[in-house]
Amino acid sequence: MALGVIKYLNELKYSVPNDISIVSFDNSIFAECSSPTLTSVGADVFKLGQRTIEKLINIRHGGFEPVEEWVDMKIYENDSVKAIATEQ
Repeated sequence: MALGVIKYLNELKYSVPNDISIVSFDNSIFAECSSPTLTSVGADVFKLGQRTIEKLINIRHGGFEPVEEWVDMKIYENDSVKAIATEQ
């Protein structure tokens, strides 16, 4: 999806990241193949899928209770986000 957004913005003569910054989710191999390379958020998608299936099975058997869960994520900084300098 993010690659399509970058392509469309280029067609409209916008500059990524100078005019608009783009961040994707999943940190797929395509993040490194794009121009500019995509800044992305990566998570353990296997673990996310596993937790989802476990919850669906629990719902099916009537044992589901809403629980807030946290998933470890990492930001992979590449070139699709403009650096903003801050003065301190």
